[in-house]
Amino acid sequence: MTGSDVVHDPAAGRPAADLRIDVHAAGAVLWRRGGSSAAEEVEVALVHRPRYDDWSLPKGKLDRRESMPTAAVREVAEETGFDVRLGARLGEVHYGVLEGRKLVRYWAAQARGGRFAANAETDELRWLPPPAAAALLSYDRDRAVLDRFTGRPVPSSMLLVVRHAKAGSHSKWTGDDTLRPLSKAGRAQVGQLTALLRLFGPERVHRAAVALPADDRAAGPRARVRHRRGAAARRGRLLGRPRRRPGPAARARRVARRDGAVQPGRGDPRRRRGARGRFRTARGRVQ
Repeated sequence: MTGSDVVHDPAAGRPAADLRIDVHAAGAVLWRRGGSSAAEEVEVALVHRPRYDDWSLPKGKLDRRESMPTAAVREVAEETGFDVRLGARLGEVHYGVLEGRKLVRYWAAQARGGRFAANAETDELRWLPPPAAAALLSYDRDRAVLDRFTGRPVPSSMLLVVRHAKAGSHSKWTGDDTLRPLSKAGRAQVGQLTALLRLFGPERVHRAAVALPADDRAAGPRARVRHRRGAAARRGRLLGRPRRRPGPAARARRVARRDGAVQPGRGDPRRRRGARGRFRTARGRVQ
């Protein structure tokens, strides 16, 4: 790996915002079981590119207005001949090319059928156990992506949690909230989401039967906000996300409510963004 190569792990959060990207690309670690038994060793596919005389993971540049996952599936099919089902995202690689700075985002991709045929971009494909594949790869940055793939168990299934598309206004709908129709933006989201989910090969769809309590409509928008926040917290617990700790302002408001404080009213300069809130309480002053 050269000094200009940067490998970003998705578990570490978002990459640096000031990193300028000139070329966007996507690829995958294409894998399959080595035999008919699920206990057989996993094999990964490497491709040889005659133009560069190197061995690499299948990848390629995005077409105009193409999403990263769509490009990953398309490029794998073009370079290997295999249809795939996307799995976990394996992070990003940044490095310099003639056009400038290049970003490649990778996924794990399970082979679901197909056959390799030599083409203008790739003239050979090899299925190898991960240690042998790591030894054959021409670039350390590809080895880092492969290490991330082998560092976690190969899943037998994958769960995608999808939030509903944007629906019409609460105030303009008087019927059952679960039947509230989608807005124009929501219908567009459905089309985008359908195309995206197909790349992951879904086999079953489950609908969450969580709706607003019957009295929440009469209770007003605050009750709906509380319901949405509660639903978000439940999703976080299901996904194992760490609970967010309240910030200083939220802790101050909590203490103020406990001690019977009077919070500054609207328009008070103490409510400005960044201002230090002060609350008069029976126990003194809370800052």
